[in-house]
Amino acid sequence: MGKIRLSCDDLILVVNQNRNGSGIGTPYVENLLTKSSLSLPKSPSDCRHVQCGAAIGFDPSKKQYKVVHMCADQSGYKIFTLGGSDDGWKRIPGPFEEPYDRPFNGETFRWGDPVLINGQVMHWYVDSDEYAISMNVSNEKTYRTYYPDIGQEIEKERYKLLEMGEYLAFVYKVSSTQIDVWILKDYCHGQNCWVKRHSISKESMKYIKSSSSSSSKTSSKLQDNNPLPDFMRLFPVASLRDGEVIVFMHQTSKNVSGCLYFYEIRHMELKKFNLRMKDRSSFVPHRSSLIHWKHEKELLSKSS
Repeated sequence: MGKIRLSCDDLILVVNQNRNGSGIGTPYVENLLTKSSLSLPKSPSDCRHVQCGAAIGFDPSKKQYKVVHMCADQSGYKIFTLGGSDDGWKRIPGPFEEPYDRPFNGETFRWGDPVLINGQVMHWYVDSDEYAISMNVSNEKTYRTYYPDIGQEIEKERYKLLEMGEYLAFVYKVSSTQIDVWILKDYCHGQNCWVKRHSISKESMKYIKSSSSSSSKTSSKLQDNNPLPDFMRLFPVASLRDGEVIVFMHQTSKNVSGCLYFYEIRHMELKKFNLRMKDRSSFVPHRSSLIHWKHEKELLSKSS
């Protein structure tokens, strides 16, 4: 047993916990469709695996799946190619050449799970108010993806990166009554082309409270017995239906997760569900696909 870190096509990356309960242990890849799995060799590293990240992506040019192990501190990162000729981890220098280049505290920062776009491009939050660290698994190089100009100084505690309809989304809590959603559409003249797709506003949205027996709809102006959640306590965790629905987790207090809210962009409706996420758990959307099923079967057949 372990923790699911990322999903790509029908493959999921699962990482076992170390015996002391912290960091990552031996990862393995599993196909949910065929029920076959492949254990990866232990990563040779001087890293303590306490603040590491792990992800899986697909290189369409070579039709290969790659597992990325983003190591803590200055250890760089490692890539394992499923079905590769060398059958080992390849070590690559990290995205920061010097400690002072890092926007985070190397002693306390932990690499989380990246946002995966089109199964190929990964984006990591790095505690920066300017950019994310990104990587295309085809060329295996990291670069900085700078955030949109939102008209005010970005506070890093107020934003979250998501995948929405195969685009990278920058979701920012402007105030206690407004949340803006920006989409990275393309690159224009060597610069990121961000477009504001939607503004979630308390004044214009509809609120639906879900219960075990029935659902009641009410406007945001009639909330005496059914108040809207505090937007500053809403944290986006995923998107569904090709980016048409944003899933929010309500944090009741520090490190304590509350119920889930689903916001439908087209109808501007926020719906509350009495479902709760466990502390330190993550929301990993999985899209089953038969596009690469034959290739995945060949890669994992030796371990089935």
